[in-house]
Amino acid sequence: MRSGHINRSSLRTQSLRSLLLLLLIGLPVVCPAGEVQYNLKAVDNYILPGYTQLSERTQKLAEQTEHFCRQPDPDDLGRLRESYHLAMDSWQFMQPIRLGPSEQELRSYRLQFWPDKRQSVSRHLAELLDKADAEALKADAFAKGSVAVQGFSALERLLFASDLEAGAYSSTEAGQYRCRVMVAITRNLARIAREMTDEWQSGDASHRQLVASSATGNAVYADSTEVSGRLFNGLYTQLELMLDQKLRAPLGPSVERSRGNRSESWRSGRSLRNLAHNLDGIRALIHTAFLSRLLDPPLSRRIETQLEQCEQVLARIDIPLRQAVKAPQQRSRVEALVTALSSLKTTLTGELASALEIPIGFNSLDGD
Repeated sequence: MRSGHINRSSLRTQSLRSLLLLLLIGLPVVCPAGEVQYNLKAVDNYILPGYTQLSERTQKLAEQTEHFCRQPDPDDLGRLRESYHLAMDSWQFMQPIRLGPSEQELRSYRLQFWPDKRQSVSRHLAELLDKADAEALKADAFAKGSVAVQGFSALERLLFASDLEAGAYSSTEAGQYRCRVMVAITRNLARIAREMTDEWQSGDASHRQLVASSATGNAVYADSTEVSGRLFNGLYTQLELMLDQKLRAPLGPSVERSRGNRSESWRSGRSLRNLAHNLDGIRALIHTAFLSRLLDPPLSRRIETQLEQCEQVLARIDIPLRQAVKAPQQRSRVEALVTALSSLKTTLTGELASALEIPIGFNSLDGD
C-alpha cells in the first residue's frame, strides 16, 4: 500500500466495530443519517397533520357558531360547546411547536391569551361587549384589535358562563351582540389556523421547504441543527409551561393558599384535559423528531416509561384541577404529576440533549 493511501474498506470496518462497541458499553450514539430528514419527519408526521386537524376543527367550530347564532337552542349550545372542546384539543396538542408560522403575527397569543395574570381577557371582552360596535367585529378590524379577545380564552367566557342558557344569546340586543362576538372569534380562529397550515405546506416558500433546505442555511435557519434546537426548545418550553403555569400556579404553596382559579380553562372544566393533550403533543414531537435518531435503547425505553408514568399519574386525578388543589388526597396526586413531569424534563434536557448534542437555548417563557 502506498504511503498516505487511505484504505476505505478498512476504515468502514473500524467504524462499524467502534459503533458496535459504543452500543455494547451503553454510551449514547446518534444515528448518522441526515439531520434534515429527522426534522422533516417531525414536520410531515406531527406538525402538518396537527395543524391540518386544527384548521378543520376551527372551521367546523366557526360554522356551528354561525348556525347556533341564527336560531339558538339548548341542543345546539351543547353541540357548540363540544365543538369548542375538539378545537381546543387540537390547539393543546400543537402547543409544543414554537417555530414557524405560529410564532408570526402573534398567532399563538391570538389563538389563546394565557396565562393572563392581569385579567386582560375579562377586561377587554367587557369593553368590547359594552361598546357593541359592529365595525369592531369585521374580520380585518377584529384581527388587528386586542389580542386578548381574539381566541379560545375569550370564547370560553362567552360559551361557558354559568348563568347563560341558549336564550341568553338571542332574547336581547346585548345577547345578540354577544353571539356576533362569538362568530367573530371563531371566524378569526379558523382564519389563523388556516393561515398557519397553508404557510407550513404551500408553495416553494413554505416553512416545510425552509426546513428541507436548512442543511446549507437559508433566510430563516443557519443550518439544520438550528431547526433541531428550535424543536427541542419548544419541547422544553412546553414542559416549563405545564409545570410552572398549569400546575404550580394553581397549587400554590399549600392547601390553604392554593389558587384554583389560576388553572387553565377552568370555566370549561378542561384543565386536566389540556394537560393530557399537551402530553400527547410532547410524545409525538419526541418520537418523530428525536427518538427516531437516537441509537441508545436504554435511554429510549426510559423516556417511554417516564411518558407513560406522566399519563398514568394524570389519569388518577379524578376531579377538576380547580378543586383538586384544595382536596388533600387529590392534591397529592397533582403534586405527583409535578414530580413525574419534572423527572421527564430532567431526562430530556440532560441525557437526551447531551446524546443528540442539542443545546438548551432560549426559552420563550423567559421574561414573562
